[in-house]
Amino acid sequence: MKCLLISLLLIISTAKAQQQIYNFNQIDSLQKIKIKKLLVFVYTNWCSYCKAMDEVVFKDKNVVPLLNEQYYFVKLNAEEKQSFTYQNKQFIFNQTSGYHELAIALANQKKLIFPSTYILSSNNEIIYQHHEFINASNLSKLLTCFSIKTSVQLTPE
Repeated sequence: MKCLLISLLLIISTAKAQQQIYNFNQIDSLQKIKIKKLLVFVYTNWCSYCKAMDEVVFKDKNVVPLLNEQYYFVKLNAEEKQSFTYQNKQFIFNQTSGYHELAIALANQKKLIFPSTYILSSNNEIIYQHHEFINASNLSKLLTCFSIKTSVQLTPE
């Protein structure tokens, strides 16, 4: 009985620490339910730093709760061939460049560098971008900083 209870508790605690990952097709609907900032992680399958962030940083015990509670976390494979709709616009894989149109749009006319991490406001404006590996401690600080920074309209007294 004790083993069963311990196993159940381990399963529940592991499930709570699971990272919630969304895709761009879901974001517009999710923002109507609860407004959050977006954390977009742009990666490729061949990038070793991208893999390290995916396997270590985004599974860190301090990072996961921040992502789950304060952000919609989206991973975007820059070489993804699947199309999707985001903000009523269709994004597709660009055969000429070899990269997805949204990865190109996020880079904002600059060279694509991997990994790239973007924080978008709830209005879908890029408020932060980083184009290299970020360790878990720094990402946790960054996520905390931007989860606190919200624009609030104050009315005069």
